[in-house]
Amino acid sequence: MSTYNPYAYRSYISSSKNNSEMKVHKQATRHLIAKGSIRGKLIITLSLVTLIVMSLFLFNVTASTSHSELPMDGESIIAVGTGDTLWGIANNHYSDASDIGYIVYLIKDRNKLESNTIIPGQQLILPSI
Repeated sequence: MSTYNPYAYRSYISSSKNNSEMKVHKQATRHLIAKGSIRGKLIITLSLVTLIVMSLFLFNVTASTSHSELPMDGESIIAVGTGDTLWGIANNHYSDASDIGYIVYLIKDRNKLESNTIIPGQQLILPSI
């Protein structure tokens, strides 16, 4: 069972020696990624490079587990545990505070976090209030 794919063939019309007959020769085109072709190698290489660059950007955003800053006086460093959230950390370490949302904002700002997502093992600086 074969199906005809009109895009897989190129037709060439050539004339015979006496120019009275026209013969149609169909020649199969090479696959886009033919084994050993320069075009195929280029496509594969560019695809891999694109994949690697995209994955580096993805991991760079989510895997920021350490910071270069040291805590200032009154600040402390904690390691995020499994199941910890910024709200839970704020409740545990700042139980006297009236506005936990503001404390979460301060923690995010101090640690330069772009979202509320934290991962186990990540170290956070808890600012002094």
